[in-house]
Amino acid sequence: MKNSVTLILMLLAVCVFSSCRKNDNPKLPDNIREGVLPLFTQTAGSGNLNNIRNFTATFDLDYYFPNALKATKIDIYAAYDGDYQHTHLIQANVTLPAKNITVTGAQFIEWFGIDPATLAKDEYIEIGADMTLPDGTLVKAFPFYLDGNGNMVPIAPYSSNSYGMAGSNPSLFWQKTID
Repeated sequence: MKNSVTLILMLLAVCVFSSCRKNDNPKLPDNIREGVLPLFTQTAGSGNLNNIRNFTATFDLDYYFPNALKATKIDIYAAYDGDYQHTHLIQANVTLPAKNITVTGAQFIEWFGIDPATLAKDEYIEIGADMTLPDGTLVKAFPFYLDGNGNMVPIAPYSSNSYGMAGSNPSLFWQKTID
């Protein structure tokens, strides 16, 4: 029994002394940094589209990562009910931080041809930002691809994880919640 305890202690000591050291970790390249990620904050107005004729919302737009890569061009778009092929430009060449941008139900009705009388429960409006990076790469607010049958398939613009980060809000969303 004494020999087995000694053997176990020796094996434990070998494991402790041969474990990873700080120098064993690979060095990350210097050019890895936080990505560009918009942060929308609704500051006033409606929370849903239940009465689209009287809908109004005011919001601010800034960067989620304040010290990250900055976009050279930012355009704000609206999309109706997941139709990302037919978006509407709300404001072009926005400088961040942008404050007090207002949208109204009357604008949505005009831009998307919405009939307030037939707006159905669960139909929605989204607002997002196209961001052009310094190298010319365009990060679309509402990217999609067409599958083999010609159906539009949306893609999360900044990765699906960006929507789960604390305090993150890469887009705004309003939905009709009642019939």
